[in-house]
Amino acid sequence: MTEAKAIEIREQLKKFNKESMNILDRIDNLSKMLIDMKRLADDIKSEPVTGPNLMDADDTYTLKINLLLLLNDDSLTIHSNPFQSSQSGYRMRMSMTTQTDQQSNQRFILPSFAMLRGNYDPILCWPFSYPIALCLVDLTGAQNHVRHSIKPDSQTAIFGRPLGDANTPYQFTHFYPIAKLIENGSNYVRDDNLFLRIHIDYTETGVHPF
Repeated sequence: MTEAKAIEIREQLKKFNKESMNILDRIDNLSKMLIDMKRLADDIKSEPVTGPNLMDADDTYTLKINLLLLLNDDSLTIHSNPFQSSQSGYRMRMSMTTQTDQQSNQRFILPSFAMLRGNYDPILCWPFSYPIALCLVDLTGAQNHVRHSIKPDSQTAIFGRPLGDANTPYQFTHFYPIAKLIENGSNYVRDDNLFLRIHIDYTETGVHPF
């Protein structure tokens, strides 16, 4: 064997050894990645499955309110949990407080509705334009709900895409007098609770379930 041939073989062996080490390093890195992926999958499986509160199938959402809490604190505002129109839809919140009319000195419940910033805002249509109906639920079954409806104004920032955590709420003023709620036999209070239900008319047919 000539010296030149021996040198060539040694260089080839060096190259082979280097490539083998690279392959072993890649296999080692791949093995570590697979272990990390398995650990991550196990962590995900061990976490409780949660998601956003969604509106009901009839596009309604109901907020339960303890009337005594409102009566005992003029400044109290009761908020619903944030909820979404669908898994990837608009994010919203309902609230309830009270207000006193300065002229009549009569106190009313004051519901409100606010658009919240959501994860899917970039793919939704803005401003929010769907008709909204709100009702104080008649608990006797007679369906004599107290209803208020609005058509969102595209010119107001209340229904625009939220730039902060939440838009300024839309308030349903003078919704229903407190004096009538606390009457004996009120249709709208049971066990000191009342129920406020919202419906979003995504089909814009003017039809709502209450």
